[in-house]
Amino acid sequence: YDDIVGFAELEDFMDQKLKNYSSGMQVRLAFSIAIQADGDILLLDEVLAVGDEAFQRKCNDYFKQLKDNNKTVILVTHSMENVRKYCNRAILIKDGLVVIYGSPEDIANKYSLENLEQSVPHNKKEEKEETPIKELKVELQSPRRVTQDDKVIITYSVLSDKDITAGVVMDLYNLDENCYLYCFGSPQRELKAGQRAYFESEFDISQFNNMNVTVHSSVRNKEGDLLAYTSDTESPNFIIRRTDYEDNNTPQAGIIFKNGKNATWQ
Repeated sequence: YDDIVGFAELEDFMDQKLKNYSSGMQVRLAFSIAIQADGDILLLDEVLAVGDEAFQRKCNDYFKQLKDNNKTVILVTHSMENVRKYCNRAILIKDGLVVIYGSPEDIANKYSLENLEQSVPHNKKEEKEETPIKELKVELQSPRRVTQDDKVIITYSVLSDKDITAGVVMDLYNLDENCYLYCFGSPQRELKAGQRAYFESEFDISQFNNMNVTVHSSVRNKEGDLLAYTSDTESPNFIIRRTDYEDNNTPQAGIIFKNGKNATWQ
């Protein structure tokens, strides 16, 4: 009893009724009870999503202990970070059916790409005003999964019904952190009426950590006026998955990949 309460960190709440516990407190208590049992198989459903950093650290230590003792754990989770960190094999389930079975890295990437289509974008869809630009088509030419060593290539096709001077602008947007990464554009050029103009951009992503990215694009004239932009469904997206992390326990939080060495004991 003392071990269960102590691990769940609920010493100050044991006089309360269970129905008055928050969902997080209930899961922590259930997890603490489960790990006291000496079973051959442990089934955990999203338990690592609750608790503060200290509690999650204790869970991490417990998982390491299970792996060292060759225990079998089935972890149900939406956290691809935990899949990569704890699992030896993984299964992707969709609508009650097994989609794919394989390595944690492959399954995590498949899951991210599946859900990237359903991510809530930063820009709300609005009615586009009448402009000379009749079509703006943006396509991702590089793979949808890239590593730190890859270049991302995006092509643009612009069709205008008038002779105008304009250029394309691209914003990289981090869907995980809901923030912009950076923005750049092409030089201005003459667009002839009825003639399709083509642009291409290539950029480096070696400075970024693992993340899901969407590309917001627009066409602007010399004065900076917005002439056209890609809607949510027209914006290409991709995922960055680094292959040069030292190990699964190396902290890689944040947007920028660390430039230096990990802390060491002195």
